[in-house]
Amino acid sequence: MPYIKEKNRPSMDEIVLLMEALRVFPDELGFILYKFCVDYIKPSYNNYKNYIGELNECEAEIKRRLPLNNKGDALYVIAESRRKELNRVVELMREKEIKVDGDLNYVIFKYAKYLSNDAVKMVNLLSQIVSSIRVNILAPYEDSKIKENGDL
Repeated sequence: MPYIKEKNRPSMDEIVLLMEALRVFPDELGFILYKFCVDYIKPSYNNYKNYIGELNECEAEIKRRLPLNNKGDALYVIAESRRKELNRVVELMREKEIKVDGDLNYVIFKYAKYLSNDAVKMVNLLSQIVSSIRVNILAPYEDSKIKENGDL
C-alpha cells in the first residue's frame, strides 16, 4: 500500500496492533469486516460494491505478495465474550475513520503479514466475507430499493 502516505500509517497501525494484541484469527477477521460493513458503511449500492471491491483487492494483494501455505479455511462460531473483544477492533476502525478505498486494504494486508503462514486462509476468508456481504447486506438493500422504486 505505497499510496498510503507515511504520515497516515500510524493511525491505521493502531488497528493492526490491536488485532495482533488480541491475537485475532483469520476466521475472526471475518466477523470484524462484516460488522464494520453493517455498522459503519452508509447504506447504498455503490458503498457496498466499493466495500466488496476493496475486500477483493485485499485478497489479490495477499495472493500477490505473501507466501501461501494452505492450512484450511473452515469458519467457526465466535463466542459472545470474544465478539465483545473483537468489537474493539471495529470501534477503533470507526474512530480512525478507515475509508474503504485504500485504508481497509492497508489494515487487512498489514495484518495478513503478521499471519503470513495463514495467507491462504485469509484469501479464502475474504472470498467468504464478500459472498456473505453480497447475500446478507447488498441483496436485501437492492430488494428494498426495488420495492421503493419498482423493478425493471
